[in-house]
Amino acid sequence: MTELSPLYSKEKIKRIVDEVMAQKNDNPRDSTFRFLQSYYGEAQHESLRYPGKFLKSLGTEVFTPDNRNRKMDGAEMVMPDDTIPVKSTLNAEQQTTIVTPDKKDSLYDYKLELVFKYKMPCLNVILTNIGDKDHTVIYESHGDAFKVHVRVFNDEEIYKRLNTLSYNIEHKKILSLIEVLDFAYILLFAQENKAKEYSKKVVKLFGEVKFMDKRLQADIYHVLKKLIRLHFRDDELKTRELLAMITESVHPEAIKMESTYDKMSERIDNLGDVIIQKDDALSKKDEKISLMDMELSQIKEESSHKDERISLMGMELSQIKEESLKNKEELIKLKSILKEHNIEVD
Repeated sequence: MTELSPLYSKEKIKRIVDEVMAQKNDNPRDSTFRFLQSYYGEAQHESLRYPGKFLKSLGTEVFTPDNRNRKMDGAEMVMPDDTIPVKSTLNAEQQTTIVTPDKKDSLYDYKLELVFKYKMPCLNVILTNIGDKDHTVIYESHGDAFKVHVRVFNDEEIYKRLNTLSYNIEHKKILSLIEVLDFAYILLFAQENKAKEYSKKVVKLFGEVKFMDKRLQADIYHVLKKLIRLHFRDDELKTRELLAMITESVHPEAIKMESTYDKMSERIDNLGDVIIQKDDALSKKDEKISLMDMELSQIKEESSHKDERISLMGMELSQIKEESLKNKEELIKLKSILKEHNIEVD
């Protein structure tokens, strides 16, 4: 465990824990998965066995055909390897409950968004703790069938990773990035009946890590707080105890780094509300523009009919002028003939 600095008096730890307990903890599994996908996309890709070779992360905002604003858990561009034949996009979704028809529709919407936006195939991937092994399934949405890759992070997988962490920490090995992320994945995918047991073990092991980059430590601390509160939501005293234990384990600079996340999150939430309001306003403007376009089309159509009539009249006038010119030429010829016969014509 990190040596306590003067900052870590009992009062200081209690104050930090009080602040943590006062924070919102909405959808901790989703927010944890998205957080790690955003900051550690390539490592998460490798650790959770996504298809393809990671190339880069992509934006996750989706605007559905029925004008809903949605957000994918993760999106990437991947290169071909022995699992996929061509360069593709990839949508990754964390799912620890049964896939509902609504979720299938969302997966289909995400797939269409990435296909049309990047003009290449899209892979749907679900990360779940339900099932025995990795597999693929076929879902249907809007009359179309599509394939989904399922990566299973079950109790057997968790036990294996927990043992690896324990062994490496006991033997004072420096943990790789992927191994450090397992602190989060173990609690993220823990089954309800094992979650508390795993939480206690993870907190103990986390406190025994001797060397860890401060930014990485801040990030893992950030997600562990959320997941501990999730798994001990019915036991405030134990929640506070475990939060105090991991807080003691974190370097003061990492605490400062981590404290900015919730402020950023709150600011992002507020920006989200502003964006929704602006989207509504833009939607109304789009409706108005659509009506104006229809009106303009009608005017153009009417104008087109008028232009057609004018064109016909112009052609008719040209014919009349041409006939008039011919008549004038014939008249001149007749006058010439009459003049040759000394016949005067007015």
